[in-house]
Amino acid sequence: MFGNGLSSSPSNTAPPFDGPNFPIVTHYDNIEAQHRLITEVFGITELQLVLGFSMGAQQTYQWAAQYPSMVHRAFPFMGTVKCSHHNYVFLEGIKAALTADADFNGGNYESPPTRGLRAAGRVWAGW
Repeated sequence: MFGNGLSSSPSNTAPPFDGPNFPIVTHYDNIEAQHRLITEVFGITELQLVLGFSMGAQQTYQWAAQYPSMVHRAFPFMGTVKCSHHNYVFLEGIKAALTADADFNGGNYESPPTRGLRAAGRVWAGW
């Protein structure tokens, strides 16, 4: 998934697209890349079941909407089509904890904003 972990993300993309300059990525972009991988590399033309949990559930919905003739069944669980207002407020709280660290510097940090990361982790753990 773009923007996460060891994939193409703000923390491991070379300038000028690193950090806060990383492009906005949507579920559409991720599903398009996944589709190309499974069709062009693996030769898969049908998916009997697409399933996912949480953000994976959001991708499951996107798969079913983007490729309805390819996806026979979709099983999204513990996820929604759209982020709820309650979840948005929760995520904004985590973001505020991270960005309050002066070392974050608007995303242009030179070393990890450790205090902000720890604070964000504490906010997350409370949920």
